[in-house]
Amino acid sequence: MSSAIDSNFQSLDDFPQICETCLGPNPFVRMMKMPMSRECKVSSRPYTAYRFKPGPNTRYKETVISKEVALAKNICQVCLFDMEYQLPVQVRDELMGVSGADELADVPQSDINKEYYWNQKREDIQHGVTNPQLAGGPMRGGNGGQSERRMLSLARSTPYYERNRAKPCSFWIKGSCTRVTWGDCPYRPCNGDFRFPELNGHPEKLAALQKMLAELGGRRHDSSG
Repeated sequence: MSSAIDSNFQSLDDFPQICETCLGPNPFVRMMKMPMSRECKVSSRPYTAYRFKPGPNTRYKETVISKEVALAKNICQVCLFDMEYQLPVQVRDELMGVSGADELADVPQSDINKEYYWNQKREDIQHGVTNPQLAGGPMRGGNGGQSERRMLSLARSTPYYERNRAKPCSFWIKGSCTRVTWGDCPYRPCNGDFRFPELNGHPEKLAALQKMLAELGGRRHDSSG
C-alpha cells in the first residue's frame, strides 16, 4: 500500500497542481517544464516551474510556488486560490479560523531548518498526512458549520475563464500603441479581443467601446488591403 501511495505521489509530482480556471477550457494545453528553475515564493526553495498559455487571447501563466507547498495548503500553484472552493487563500483561511501569523510562526527561519521543515511536509503528503483544517476536520472557533456555509455561498461552482484574458494594453490606454499596426501586440484590445469583463457592470459603455473598436479594426483592415 505504501509503495502504491509513493508511486502515485511521484506521478503527481510530474504535473503541477493547477485549478481548472488557470488551465483553461483546452484539454490539450501544452506546458513548458523548467526543472529547478524558480524559487518558491513561500518556502524559498528551488522547484520545477511550469509555464503555459491557457488558450487564444490569454496571457502566459507560470507556477509561483512549489508543489509541496500547494499540496500542503490545497491551493493552485498559479493563482493561489483554494482548489475546492475557488476562493483566495487568505479568505479561506480567515473563514476557517486559520491565522496567518500562527502559520508563519511554525515555519523555521534558518535555511537549514526551513529545508528540513518542508522536506517533512513533503514526506507527510507522500504518506497521506494532510492538514486537518483543510481536509474536512473541525474548524477553529466552534463555528465549523457556519464557516462552511459561508464558504459555499462564496464559492464559484464553475471555472471563470475570463480571469485568463490578456491584460489591457497600457500603451493603447495612453493612445500610443504601435504594435497593433503590425498585429503583434498580445494585449487587449490590440490582439483583437474586444471583451472587457471589467465593464460588465456598465453595458452601455461596453457596447460603445466594442462598436468603436470594431469600426477602427475594419478601417485598419481596409487601409492595409
